[in-house]
Parts: sequence; structure tokens; C-alpha cells
Amino acid sequence: MGAGPRPMRHGAATQSQLWACYSFIPFMLLFFAGWVAIGHLLPPLAPSMPPAEVAAYFAEHRDRLRLCMILCMFSTAFLLVFQAALIAQIGRIERGRPKVWTYAALMAGAGNVVSFTFPLMFWTAALFRAERPPEILALANDMAWLPFLGMVSPFIPLPFCVAIAGLSDDAADPVFPRWFCYYTLASALAFLPAALIVFFQHGWFAWNGMFGWWLPFGDTFTWMLITFFLLRRGILAQADSSAGVPEGGRA
Repeated sequence: MGAGPRPMRHGAATQSQLWACYSFIPFMLLFFAGWVAIGHLLPPLAPSMPPAEVAAYFAEHRDRLRLCMILCMFSTAFLLVFQAALIAQIGRIERGRPKVWTYAALMAGAGNVVSFTFPLMFWTAALFRAERPPEILALANDMAWLPFLGMVSPFIPLPFCVAIAGLSDDAADPVFPRWFCYYTLASALAFLPAALIVFFQHGWFAWNGMFGWWLPFGDTFTWMLITFFLLRRGILAQADSSAGVPEGGRA
């Protein structure tokens, strides 16, 4: 006898959340393909580069860098969806009470995408006309790098919202473990030194230095990777509790 249709393991709501969670994967693939494999921007250009060298670099690698920017901009579409899945779980924690951290996270997630995209457009504008004076190209390069890393205020509210909401979760099986909430707070604070890149063109606090680039870059993507696995776990736990015994009194 032939087997009948295989039932879906999870309902449509859970599948929707899982797809949103899995959008983290194309975000990472597109960003690293553009930024690292094509753009060769790891490590970044030094902020101390004279305008003539910046112009020469842009002219020599113009098409490759433009493709890099296009891929990175497309990656933000998936970042937005991934953040939506994360915010949905914050809303789940705040069910039955004012959704303060849910709404704050929603605004922070939108700000993340905008703050991520606009520097890419500054680089794209710099690459659009190769005949521009070197000083103009260097200015556009500065206008991209400084907000890309130094404008930390739009980036840190989202992890703070995740941590505070997670610590207020009184369910028997919380969405986010408490260790992750404390780690998230530390991760957000680790991004703060990047604000100092406006004062330095050399050393650890320059935008290609330890505290200007490597710490925030590594910190951000490590946090996002851990968040991806815990978010997936939380979505599946929500589905299982909805199908059986309520999880800590919350479906």
C-alpha cells in the first residue's frame, strides 16, 4: 500500500517563523560573499590612507566594489526578516502585558537596516563617477565608514531589548536562557568603543583597529549566530507547547 501524504510537522504559523529565522543564512551568505569574497574589505581600508590612494583604490577595483555593495544591500532584506522573527519571540514573552520591549525592538530593528544600508549607498555613490576629485571620494569614504561602525546608537538597542525581555520571562522554559541574556548585554556593551573611531586614524580605536573593527565585527556576528540557534529552539518549543502541554502557562 502506498503511503499517504506526509503531514507537516508544524503549523503554518510555526513554519512562517522558521522561514523568517532561517533568513539569517542568506543574510550571512550574501554579506560575506560581497564583503569578503568579492569586496576584499576584510580588513578594511585604513582611515589614514591619503585621498589620492583612496581614489586610486576605488578606480582600480571599481566594478568589484560595486558588486560588493549590491550584494551587501540585498543581504539587508534578509536581515530585516530575521529580526522580525526575533521580535516575534519578544512579543511572545510580553504576552498579556504592555509590549514595551517588543515595540522598542521593532523600531531598533528598522533602524539597524537603515543604518546598515545608507553607508553602502555612500560607497556606491563614491564608485559611481571615477573622475571625481580624490578629496571628494575620500569624503564619501569617510561618510560611509564613520556611520557604518561609529554610529553605535542604532545597533545596541535591539540586543538590550532581547536581554531585558528575556530576563523578565517568568515561564518555566524561557524563550532565551538567562546566560544568553547576560551575554547579550555584554555583547551590546562591547560595541560601544566603536563610537571612538571619530577620534583616531591609527591604532586600536581606528576603524580598522581592534576596538574600531575587529571587536564589533566579531562580536556582532558571533551574537547573531548564537541568537539564530536559540531563536530556532524557541520557535520549535512554542510549536510543541501549543500542540501539547502549555509551556510554563504560555503557548
